[in-house]
Parts: sequence; C-alpha cells; structure tokens
Amino acid sequence: MKYFSIFHKVVTYSLIFALANFSISCVQYRTRIAPIQYPFMYGVDLNKNYYLIMERTDGPSIKRTRWEMKELSIDNNRISSRLYANAAPKKGSQNVILFLSRDYDVWSEQTEPGKVLIPFTAIDQVEVYDVDLGKTIVYSTLGIAGTLGCIFIIILLTKSSCPFIYAYNGESYEFVGEIYSGAIHPPLERHDYLPLPVLQPVENEYSIKIANEIKEIQHTNLTELLVFDHPENAEILVDKYGNVHTVSDPYLPISASAIDGTNIEYLLAEKDSLSFMSGIPDNETQAMDAVILTFDRPVNKDNGKLVVKGKNSFWLDYIHGQFSELFGDRFDAWKEKQKQRSPEKMTEWSLDQGIPLSVYLETDEGWKFVDYYNVVGPLAAKDDILEIDLTNAKSDKVNIKLEFGFLFWEIDYAAMDFTPNQAINKYTVPVSSALDQNNIDVSDELRYDDEKYYHQPNIGDQAVLTFKAPEQIEGTKRSIILHSKGHYEILKDAEGEPDLAYLNSFRKPGSFSKFSKERFMQFYKQIQE
Repeated sequence: MKYFSIFHKVVTYSLIFALANFSISCVQYRTRIAPIQYPFMYGVDLNKNYYLIMERTDGPSIKRTRWEMKELSIDNNRISSRLYANAAPKKGSQNVILFLSRDYDVWSEQTEPGKVLIPFTAIDQVEVYDVDLGKTIVYSTLGIAGTLGCIFIIILLTKSSCPFIYAYNGESYEFVGEIYSGAIHPPLERHDYLPLPVLQPVENEYSIKIANEIKEIQHTNLTELLVFDHPENAEILVDKYGNVHTVSDPYLPISASAIDGTNIEYLLAEKDSLSFMSGIPDNETQAMDAVILTFDRPVNKDNGKLVVKGKNSFWLDYIHGQFSELFGDRFDAWKEKQKQRSPEKMTEWSLDQGIPLSVYLETDEGWKFVDYYNVVGPLAAKDDILEIDLTNAKSDKVNIKLEFGFLFWEIDYAAMDFTPNQAINKYTVPVSSALDQNNIDVSDELRYDDEKYYHQPNIGDQAVLTFKAPEQIEGTKRSIILHSKGHYEILKDAEGEPDLAYLNSFRKPGSFSKFSKERFMQFYKQIQE
C-alpha cells in the first residue's frame, strides 16, 4: 500500500509555502508568518467573523478585552471598523482575530462614534481559524515564530529523530508519533507508551508501520499493544513507569502563566493547534523557561494525575545538532564513549540542561522537583501523565511548575485529575507478524524484551506489524497504546577541530539552554537587520 512519509510531507509542504511566499514571508509548520495585511490582500471576506483583542497589564497578569468588528473596509493599509464590546467568537465559523499592539490607543482615530481606523502597523498578530482545515493560521510580526519560520527548512533538513509510527485507521496508514525519543545512546534505552487513537481493526487485526526516515540507525527491542476496554467517561493513559491511569474528571488550571507572568490559560485550555512556546528572552540571566500552573484541589485529595499534551520543538533537534558539531571529527569517538556511561548520569545531565519536561511542586520549602516527562519528539504532540504526591503541597491550591530549556518544548494542554483509577480490562497483545521492506518476517526480534533487536540502519527501512484484535466487551470504549522499547544512533559526517574549551562549559547546569538562547538570538538579530 503506497503512502508518503510524514517527514516527506512536512518538508514538501514547507518548501511549497516557502516558494509561494518567497517575496513576502517566512514559513513554519502549522503557522504562516507574513505581513499582517496578508490576510486582507483580497479585501474583507464577508463569510468570516472578525474580532479585535486588546490587552493591558493589570498587576502581574494580562487582561484582555474582545470586540466584534462590523462594517469592515480596507483602505491605504488601514482597517475601518465599528466595534461592539464583549463579543464571543462564534463556534464552528471562520473567525479572524486581530491582536492590537498594547501601546496603541484604538480610539485615537475615529471617523464617527464607535467607528475606528486602525493602521496595520498597530496590529501585532492576526489569527485565522479555518474550520475546514481544522487549524489556526497565524500572521505575525517578527518574533519567535517568525525567526523559527525563516530557518524552518534548515531545521527540517538537518533534524534527527527516532522511529516514526503509523497506525492503520481502516483506510490508510496515519502518522501518530515517535517512540523512545531522546534515547540516542544504548544506556538511554527505555520503554515508551504511545497512544494510538486512530487505530482500527481490519478482519480482526490491528496494523501499524514502524519506519526509519532520518539519517540514523534505529534499534527496536520490543513492540506490543496494550488494549483496554473501559468506561465511556474515561480516558486511558500509561505513564513512563508502565502504570495505567484513567482520566475521568480533569481540572483545568485556574491560572496558567509564563515565567514572565503572561497569562497563557487560553493556550492550554484545549487540545488544539494553539500551544505555548518560549518568548523572545528579556532576561539573559534566566537559564530555564517555565510554565506556572495553579489548580483547585478537592478536599482530602493527596494525589493528582497531571496530564500534559505537548511535544518538543524542531529547534531542540536543530540545537542538538549544533551541539554535536562542536565535537568536530571527534564526534564518533565521543559517541562511543557515551556507551560506557551510566544511564543515571546521562539522565541527570539531560535534566540539568532542561531537555525533558521537569515537574516541580510548590511546598512550604519552595519549589520541589517531583518528576519529569520524557522527550517525545517534534513531529506530533503526545498526551502524557504523571501521578503527583500532593502531601507536601503549600496550600489548598496545587501550584505546579513545568520547567524546560529555552524553546525546547511546545505545550498544548494541561490538566489535573483527582479521581481514583476506575476498573478496566487490559489485554497485552504480542506482535503476530512483522514484515520488513524486503518481505522478511522480523517478529521474533520484536516479540520480547531480550537481547534481540530489529535494526533499521537505512533511510526507508520499514516494517508492517500486525496484532490480533481481542474481542471488545460490550458497552465499553476501547483504547490502544503501543508499548515499545529501544534506542537509536545519530549519524553525522563530522569534521574539523573540536571546540574543547566550549564543550567543557556544558558540564554546568543550564548551559545547553543558554546555548540555545544564544544561537536563537543570533538568528533573531540577523533577520531583524
């Protein structure tokens, strides 16, 4: 069955957009960075609803006012509109939202009471929600997104990653995510639990595809399906320890803010195309970035299940490649040396540098590290879960800090569930067959957690795996999670002298995040010039 790889699609579509907008824009995945007037180049679309959002600082938080825009017209790079206060965007519609610059007085130029003229220069960002595409396209002034957009093709073409997983949805193989991301050395080999929400049986069999689409060598030790029949009102997630959790009453945070105090509740409230990323840094001494979440805590609840949906950024892949190049022609020797290091030391360094998503709980003694989410890769956001002991929480509220290196994570959703786990039926289903691109059965290499591995050394190596579908219990909902284990090797054509003095600086906690910030600001300043 013919299919196009997710990586091939992303590169192809990005190149198409880049060429189509070469004279006016830079491009990034899921968003388009272009002049603010670009959505209006053909005039006002009467099939869309237009809204204006004004922001103002109110103490440590940001307050927003939304206005509906009527009687729109465009002339001489200005928008003429009548404003109506407290308008909620219409659901299921084509909505265009304009974000006004905070230093601009919208009432400074009125043609008549309630009708204003807004120059394009007073608009910071335009978001166009396309209900047909199911995504939001962002037109923005140059910032984080614009800078990343300008170098996005470079990032894609130099990225390293891990095995790509496609699930058969009844009609085609659909990309669902990556497995054991970040396990780039044998000591970092780990178990991974990837939800497969689109997987559907055909003739009582489930089918997935595991593919190598990047210049690397992948070593997969185990693949099996964890199949759950459970109540309709529950979602099933498996944490990194292999513990099964039901999520049936998730609490959204009552407040969510970036480390600078910016309110980001609207970004984390739904699983959608909007996510939080680091902003342009204004504090060069701040090593890490963070998101602060506050949850209401039900009485007598000493445990909470923290649910986060997010992914790593392409920038993290890129900056790790830049770090690897510092080793010059000693990269392969350094890579061999890593095979002898303890996994504990390697994980400790990774946490010190902000590569995983670290979780802190606020206690009477301050912020206390409690756990972390594994790296998940940049191509698809993943729902993940951790159980948090709240015994030492500072108050009747639960304050959580998600900490990470500069631009290493994109966070789409966060919630906490305080309900006990419900009764479920679980089936562990081994792989029935696994045919590689040469029609060779490699299922023996994938069936057990042992010394046998399915190796994928070349770009284009892939295998189709099938699993017997257990009979579903009547009246239940079914969820399926891929349990895998493995590691992979990054391949590089390394050359040149290593920068040993600079490399030694990476022993210090936070240095990798600082390196990321410095490299980003170099791009940002160059593009501004």
